[in-house]
Amino acid sequence: MAVLIASDLRKEFSGSPLFEGVSFKVERRDRVALAGPNGAGKTTLLRMLTGETRPDAGELAFRKGTRVALHDQRPPRDRGSTLGDYVLSGASDLVEAEHELGRLEQGMARGAHDPATLDAYARAQGRLEHAAATRGATARRRSYAGWASQTPTSCARSTHSRAAS
Repeated sequence: MAVLIASDLRKEFSGSPLFEGVSFKVERRDRVALAGPNGAGKTTLLRMLTGETRPDAGELAFRKGTRVALHDQRPPRDRGSTLGDYVLSGASDLVEAEHELGRLEQGMARGAHDPATLDAYARAQGRLEHAAATRGATARRRSYAGWASQTPTSCARSTHSRAAS
């Protein structure tokens, strides 16, 4: 069953069409990418989905209970946080489980192999895997931890060097 059906959407600005004839369907668990040149109406279309703006023509039909949110495409310019901090702010459960696993691993490295510690470790690993799975991802411990602590500049550099390898 479709979560969203858009039929023949049209949006105009100052009498000129920004886009028209836009139709699509989104099913549960679909992943959608929206690409196009600046000024093509990508953000306007997304704002239609959130109800911030209305189409000039066409229809949007949402499955009952569907929630739509638009995340601002410009991260805040806080000097005290990294780009990784900003990205991970929406995944506090993943970060919390990661920190707990790190703390438990340090204790185990110091010889804490008691059943309670091992049980706590297994529960934290399960929380991490569950949180990642509910986002359609795989729990890859430490795959984001180093990246998350980098500055935006070093993130760009490390991404570039990985792409070049």
